[in-house]
Amino acid sequence: MASGNVLIARDLLKQATQLKKEKRFDEACEKLKETYSAYGANELMMKDFLRLPMYLQLAGKSEEGWQAINSLRKQSKNIFDQVEIAKQIQIFLRKEKKYKIAVLFAVWEVCKTVECNEFNVKNCIHMADMEATNEDFSFLREILKNKDTYGITPSGNPITDHAYNLFSTRLSESKSIESIREKLRNDLEKTDCADKLDKLSEDIHLYIINNDQYQLNEVIMIVNKYLTDQENINLDILAQI
Repeated sequence: MASGNVLIARDLLKQATQLKKEKRFDEACEKLKETYSAYGANELMMKDFLRLPMYLQLAGKSEEGWQAINSLRKQSKNIFDQVEIAKQIQIFLRKEKKYKIAVLFAVWEVCKTVECNEFNVKNCIHMADMEATNEDFSFLREILKNKDTYGITPSGNPITDHAYNLFSTRLSESKSIESIREKLRNDLEKTDCADKLDKLSEDIHLYIINNDQYQLNEVIMIVNKYLTDQENINLDILAQI
């Protein structure tokens, strides 16, 4: 249930939505900016902040919209928000017909999705070890003793959280070449690099399985291998879109 604080901001969001429906895009953008400085705005979700770049794009202010969405990308520390931002950046870029850079952020979404899935798997393992060894969880041990086991931690403790299998499956799928290929296909087919799909997917797959952390500049280097010198992407270009 939403707190009283956030209800003020949510009411302003509804007003912005109505202005957008009426195609009063400039006013909708101003209403969103008012929302973000309103009491309770700190309780809004990332999807609420991602409205502004899209509204600015509708208002014919794509440069300002890009600055807004790129700023969210740079500031966000939450890996789940980072997946959502990467998805929205792709939508923004497709509307600008910047398909090659959309491919870059499709790859970035893959990387962030892998990080999310790895976080969930590691959290299941961590909780299983805590339940088995930490005195604060001693009251659970008898209850958990007869529960189904879905895996074993590296420390040898049983994992009784049924979500572990789901997260593990998602992790394997998100790292697979097949999943990566499907994620890149649509945008890449709108460029003159469509024939590079298999090789790019393979390179991204190798990058993901051989690294524990992913950096945007490293992803850019991989994608640039399949573009001409004139089309190469760099961080300065991303700042200017």
